Amino acid sequence: MRKFMRFAVALAMLALVVPGKAWAASVDDSDTVTVNVGNVLSITDEVGNFTLTFDSTTGTVAGSVTAGQTVGYVLRANNMSNSAIAGALSAKISTALDGITFRANAGMAYTATPGSDAGNATLNPVSSGAVNIGTSATALYDKPSSTGNQGKVLNGTAFVNWGAVAARDLADADGGSMTLTVTLKDV
Repeated sequence: MRKFMRFAVALAMLALVVPGKAWAASVDDSDTVTVNVGNVLSITDEVGNFTLTFDSTTGTVAGSVTAGQTVGYVLRANNMSNSAIAGALSAKISTALDGITFRANAGMAYTATPGSDAGNATLNPVSSGAVNIGTSATALYDKPSSTGNQGKVLNGTAFVNWGAVAARDLADADGGSMTLTVTLKDV
């Protein structure tokens, strides 16, 4: 028994001298973590520069129409207004070309990006047919009103078919270049 007591005392002293994990205290380090969600408002076209050409077989007389060019505009926004937005997507040209009417047909449906990041806002075409585009902004798509966070996030593609109509008989020297500006707004 005496050996056992000496052993127990030695073990107890050893436990006091050599700390182990069982006797360790714990400490914490606390930090504040901030998660920022930045404003997103972007538009990217899927085509780039393009050329509209009057067909040589139908001529360039008044009323002639170019072949159309469909362009998809990838739209992303995360702070769309809950109020209806007239002309949420609009277009204008830098300069009018003499004798040529530039036109846009946005009568195609806005398509949300498939998947969980599709967003919940939607856009509706302003017209089911072609509209003339001039040097002032012309509405192509409207955003309907919404409530709460519904309708705040836009993530999809709006399609526009561009074309030109001869407003008069056109000569070989008629035509030219212009800058087309398509604008997405969230208010």
